[in-house]
Amino acid sequence: MNITNAGRVGIGNQLLYGSRSMLSVGLGANSLSIDDAGSYRVRSNGNRDYVLGGGACIGFNASRQSDAAFACDPGLLDSYNPNSDSRNGGALIWGDVEGTLNFTAFPSGGGATGINATTTNYWYANEVKAYRVMQIKPTMQVRIGLAAPPATSTHNDYRLAVDGKLVAKSIFVTQATANWADFVFAPTYALQPLPELESYLKQNRHLPAIPSAAEVEKNGIDLGEMNARLLQSLEELTLHVIELGKQNAQLQADMAALKAKVNQAAAPAVSK
Repeated sequence: MNITNAGRVGIGNQLLYGSRSMLSVGLGANSLSIDDAGSYRVRSNGNRDYVLGGGACIGFNASRQSDAAFACDPGLLDSYNPNSDSRNGGALIWGDVEGTLNFTAFPSGGGATGINATTTNYWYANEVKAYRVMQIKPTMQVRIGLAAPPATSTHNDYRLAVDGKLVAKSIFVTQATANWADFVFAPTYALQPLPELESYLKQNRHLPAIPSAAEVEKNGIDLGEMNARLLQSLEELTLHVIELGKQNAQLQADMAALKAKVNQAAAPAVSK
């Protein structure tokens, strides 16, 4: 264990020269570091480039250096190719001045390399944000993925925003039962006549109660609400089919009666 006069502690390893880690545990890919807050690097022109907005962080194989870069320790070089580049990745959990908890994952084999340190990854502020994979905001909102929701999004009240495909074995959507489509089967429900439906489809090119393609492109869809609307259309279609079935049965009966009358009229008279 090492304790520096600056109060920095290293357990199981030597603190790297220039490291700003307050606590460093382990070595290489197994290391954990807890860094101080408010770090920055000073450019040659004297300007300060603030990193992480003044937030502290926990690094996994990623320790903050004196120039505010994050160093990911190297892996083992290929024994058959001493010049191979086997730079390891790392990860950060960091907070910012807004109170957001951020998660960053650095890939292996990336980042900048230092002089005579070709197997060490170095990452700077813009890369810390570029490789951010998740945020937990103080507004109880969770964002997964690299892209933020559009500023003009109609869904800024989200609890979970995922930038990409979501795969799950099961998803339950809860909503008020009044929105469910059972009302279609109520005796007082006014079913739209088929001629009116045909006219609506020709004019609008989508089913009633179903958003248009332009609306879906702009606002997306609510899965629970959309399922309820699709069910409503299906139930209305079922009622139309039942009614058409009744009309067809009546036509069949009328045709059978008419055929019987025609056959009776065509039959020769029987003398007594």
